[in-house]
Order: sequence, then C-alpha cells, then structure tokens
Amino acid sequence: MVLKQDALAGKSILVVDDMESLRVLIGGLLAQTGATVFQAKSGDEALRIVASQSIDAFVMDIQMPGMSGIDLCRSIRAMDRHAATPILFITALDE
Repeated sequence: MVLKQDALAGKSILVVDDMESLRVLIGGLLAQTGATVFQAKSGDEALRIVASQSIDAFVMDIQMPGMSGIDLCRSIRAMDRHAATPILFITALDE
C-alpha cells in the first residue's frame, strides 16, 4: 500500500483493532503520511480516546471481543461532532 507523503499531515486518526500487529502496521503506514495516530485495542478504550482527543478519521476492525466495530461505529455516530467523520472498516470476514 502506497500513501502519498504528507497526504494526512495534521490529521488525527484512531486505529482500533484487538490485534496489536495490525494496529502497529496500519498506524505505521498512516504515520508516514504525516498523520497523528492513536491506537486502541477495544471499543471501550477507543471511546475513552475519543472523549479526550480530536479525531479526524477512524480505522477499525469489525470483529473485536466485547464491543464490536459496528457497535463502536454506532456509539461514535451518536456523537454530534462525529456524525460525518470518516470511518473505514477492516475485517477478515469474507461476506
């Protein structure tokens, strides 16, 4: 995956996945574009970060223990400031 250098400079992106290796991989790629990357291993942790940081976009897994990515998305969308914030899902699901 090739991302344009500085394409996301100044943007804050929250990567949410229960697999640390994927968080690190995705976060590293995004950081190369100039983005500030936050990482969370669960939906609950993600909501704590959202409460304390200004987030411009989300990248999240659909299947996570506890709160799923779909449920997390619903919680984020319920916040007025994130009603239209970009959310990108990643998943190993094939359907």
